Amino acid sequence: RIKKEQQIRNQLASDLHDDLGSTLNSIKVHSNLALLEKENPEHLYHVKQGAQDAISGVRDIIWVLDDKKDKLNDMLARVSQFAAPLCHAANINYKTPADDETASFVLGKEEKRNLYMICKESINNSIKYAGCKNIELTVSISNKKMKLIITDDGRGFDKEKITAGNGLKNIAARAKAIQY
Repeated sequence: RIKKEQQIRNQLASDLHDDLGSTLNSIKVHSNLALLEKENPEHLYHVKQGAQDAISGVRDIIWVLDDKKDKLNDMLARVSQFAAPLCHAANINYKTPADDETASFVLGKEEKRNLYMICKESINNSIKYAGCKNIELTVSISNKKMKLIITDDGRGFDKEKITAGNGLKNIAARAKAIQY
């Protein structure tokens, strides 16, 4: 158990370094550019966006660590908090389950973190690339294991014909890490 907790702390430290560190560095760069090029408001826009991304990243990490938020319905609510405004802005209908049977299913820290990141990446991909009008997240429980499916009604893609980016690789690695 101690080894597992250390692994989770190491992953969170890595997330802080990679995600938050690069975001804060971006804010620093754009702040310097804004000072040098006062007539260019685009730099301030990037500073604002970076600050919002940093706040979101910190909130995600705090949420993962919160022991009171380890139920499936907590994760689904967090995913909806992320997805609903993005889908609304893109004129996409977002649907998530309201199933009392699965709501109290308890997630481990690593499972919670990875499933949340898988959901975020998948929903982002649907919004950015699918040209869809609907995104749906469904959940079922079988043999004490959860099955989570994210679907959209977009154009789809052929895995053989696309250049796989980090997003799809990260989704696969995260799923494998939690044995999904």
